[in-house]
Amino acid sequence: MISIKGTNQLSAGFDVNDIDEAAEGVTYIGQENETGAWYIIKLTDSANPITLVHATQNNNASLTDYTTAWAGRTSLSYGDYSAAF
Repeated sequence: MISIKGTNQLSAGFDVNDIDEAAEGVTYIGQENETGAWYIIKLTDSANPITLVHATQNNNASLTDYTTAWAGRTSLSYGDYSAAF
């Protein structure tokens, strides 16, 4: 398990709904805010450095709700923070 200090700053206003340790070294963290906006982080820790990539409706325009986005988490378009927000 990896602990990342300050992650609350990455996702201020979002609460964690789901965590999926999908494969060796890959974890998805699904979050949603009170308005229904969703945010999914893909954390890859199988290499050095550890990488975080981000998916929201901004870089996945056709996915308008959390449930659908979470179901498709392995095939979302992920990017750096500025691409998602």
